[in-house]
Amino acid sequence: MLTEKEYTEKWHEQLEDILPYAKLHAVARRIDFDLYYFSPREAKKVCVFIEKFCTITKDAEMSGQPLKLDTWQWEMLGNIYGWRRVKDDHRKYRDVYIQGGRKFGKTSLSSALVLYHMITEKATEAYILASTAAQAAIGLEITKAMVFQHEGLNKYIRPYKFELVCDKTSSKFKSMSANPDAAHGLNPSFVILDETHVYDSWELVEVMKTGMVTRANRLMILISTPGYDVSKPGYDHYLYAKKVNNLEITNDEFFAIIFEADYEAPKGIEPDDWDEFAVDQLKMANPRWEHSATLQEYLLNAADSAKQNPSERFSFRVLHLGKWVNSASSWLDPAIWKAGETDINITDKFKTKDCIVGVDLANTRDITAVTLLFWDNLNTPEETYYTVPYCWMPADLINENSKRDSVDYRKWVEMGFLETTPGNFTDWNFIQKRIYEIADEYNVISVAIDPWNGGKLATDLYNDGIPVEMIKQSIQSLSFPTKSMEKAIYDKRFNFEPNSLYSWQAGNVVIYQDASANIRIDKSKAAHKIDSIAATVNCFAYVEAHRDELAAGDIEIFMI
Repeated sequence: MLTEKEYTEKWHEQLEDILPYAKLHAVARRIDFDLYYFSPREAKKVCVFIEKFCTITKDAEMSGQPLKLDTWQWEMLGNIYGWRRVKDDHRKYRDVYIQGGRKFGKTSLSSALVLYHMITEKATEAYILASTAAQAAIGLEITKAMVFQHEGLNKYIRPYKFELVCDKTSSKFKSMSANPDAAHGLNPSFVILDETHVYDSWELVEVMKTGMVTRANRLMILISTPGYDVSKPGYDHYLYAKKVNNLEITNDEFFAIIFEADYEAPKGIEPDDWDEFAVDQLKMANPRWEHSATLQEYLLNAADSAKQNPSERFSFRVLHLGKWVNSASSWLDPAIWKAGETDINITDKFKTKDCIVGVDLANTRDITAVTLLFWDNLNTPEETYYTVPYCWMPADLINENSKRDSVDYRKWVEMGFLETTPGNFTDWNFIQKRIYEIADEYNVISVAIDPWNGGKLATDLYNDGIPVEMIKQSIQSLSFPTKSMEKAIYDKRFNFEPNSLYSWQAGNVVIYQDASANIRIDKSKAAHKIDSIAATVNCFAYVEAHRDELAAGDIEIFMI
């Protein structure tokens, strides 16, 4: 591989004769001018077609107006369509990967490129494959709308219910959901696969590639935002694209453009001094930044909100910083958590107040946790929470579990933060007895319990007159309570007496977040125990389900 200096010296004359952006690309990819050349005509042709014949369809105020390309789109399309093979004048690039944050105009651009291929190439068989049938329908409707809105397109392209046809060039287009079975037997020449980060397998991509092998001037474009799961094949494809761009892998037919912010502090900047939500980072991930004041305002507001709300950072990194993230992410800032420590004797302060008892029953050889949750000024700006955790472990397993988890559970037993039950399994009768004692001492509104392993305990408590509520452990059920607890912690409205076991478990928590920004504690990804935190979330789940009736019990909020 030639160095940049060696390359520019070798191809000096050829580089001087091409457009600046093509020159930059040639140098970056070390393009061999004996095999490839740059055609300014083809580079310009695709962009002029889009701006002359394609229109805006999704914006109510601007619908029907010409679709104007940003500078980066001119340059991207110029490189994809302008670079040609010397031996047959076909396009150099046959596989394209485009990745960026939301709102960089991929849907409209996809439809415009479909129309370009239908009009300018004979026997085009074009497809947009979307992640869902609903998204596929949107792609088809946008393409149809562009045809209807321009007389030139409407003259040659006939829209049908499920496809578009151009008789003059014998071309057709369909928008389909990403179903590998439905793709078998197709003979595509131009394909756009949308949102490939959600694909569970790469079968569809391979099926479409196989269907294109007889097409001499074929082109496949994968266009996507990053994803929430690095185990998906789309992440491997992203890594492959990075290696091609970095010259670690040679693939002359592969083009990739990736808009992403830095994953870590740039060289020369201390991590503690780095703001990953700064304007320079937003610009890197959002190519339309310079072209949309509305987008700038939205991103700045969203970045500010993400700084204040940790669970929002997860989706913000993906959608607006262009970063792939793991589905499990660390949750709490240790310094923020520690700020919740209080000198107040919580059990004395709330002796006559209402409380919720949260229960998380582990298997009988691990930690079992019960947490008391008290509150002040519910449903007011001064709403504040106070928690008291209790934990148990089998006495005979203290040493074994200490070695396994690389912590000294004996220390926490000595400090009174961890209680033991006799033998080598947790006797849940001890936990039941403690809940009875708590109910005698405090005004227990309800016991909020994880249904897993909790059926017998819940039945016994209920039969003995203690209210019980089973807390479903689905992400939909726990997302809002988890966010409510998180907000209380970061707003410094969450208090507890100093307890190193409770704090250790808080530091072990990782959060799973789905594509809809729902979150929950992910026990499977936690390196160590988190049971007392899970019990606390169960308390918040009860509070959020009964907030108004609980607030009505606080007579203080009615006082003048």
